[in-house]
Amino acid sequence: MLPAAIAYSAVVGLEAVWHGVVATPDILLVALMPLALLTGRFITWLKDWVPFIGLLLGWEAMRSIADTFSATGVHYGSLRPELALFGGRLPEIWLQQELYHSPLAGLLNNFTAMIDLLHFPAVVAIAFVIWLHGRPAFLVYSGALFATALAAFAIFLLLPTAPPWYAQEHGAISGLQHVMVQVMPVEWSEYYESLNPNPVAANPSLHAAFPFVGFLALLRLRSWLAWPLLAWCLAVWFSVVYLGEHYLLDIVCGAALAALCHQLAVSAFAAYGHRKVETVGVQGQAEVARGKAWDGA
Repeated sequence: MLPAAIAYSAVVGLEAVWHGVVATPDILLVALMPLALLTGRFITWLKDWVPFIGLLLGWEAMRSIADTFSATGVHYGSLRPELALFGGRLPEIWLQQELYHSPLAGLLNNFTAMIDLLHFPAVVAIAFVIWLHGRPAFLVYSGALFATALAAFAIFLLLPTAPPWYAQEHGAISGLQHVMVQVMPVEWSEYYESLNPNPVAANPSLHAAFPFVGFLALLRLRSWLAWPLLAWCLAVWFSVVYLGEHYLLDIVCGAALAALCHQLAVSAFAAYGHRKVETVGVQGQAEVARGKAWDGA
């Protein structure tokens, strides 16, 4: 089932990109239904996934208004730290100068833009793969993902930070191309069209954080898929820096936040498991130690 889930998710995501449509979670919930039916656990899938997608959509709505309610104004985030760290040169501008005018620039621009647009399909595909490993793993992953999302929302609310392209458009830097808008105009679902895109939510980078949560979750499950997913993380991180969507330090902060929230989720669910053991006896404790006592959670 795992190969089918991966292949199906890839086809759905790429088909959407081919037609210039962003495959957002509301669209993907419907797209995943045939795959969920094939698992033979459709009702369980609905019970787990309707709240999961609902929370994700609700968080997106919250994130879209974070800059509206912020009392601190827009900050340029990682701009000054990176200038100090790299001796006055920005890695984002250097990377574009090296690659933007190369013979393969057109291919690179389209490839990196495609990876950026596959952000949502990748998050949902990772969640589905983890769900196939069992509800316990899915609960830990979901807890880590939403802890990361809520922590990021708090940061966006308290300190809205501008991405490199925003700094370029407002005269804070020069020499950066906003590759994404040049390469691939896209359509969003009606729900996402109704939201404020919030251009000042750069640090921490959730493009960096969300797939890294998935990597850590699969690594904890000792799945071989963790390593291809780590390669995907690296591709995403490279792409959003090259496209001018994030600073390098945004990536570092996003990955660090993901690691922290994943560890907190693992610890929280472990503590819950130990309390549950007290009612089921020594055998239940042994099962929890092996990570198998979550099925009734």
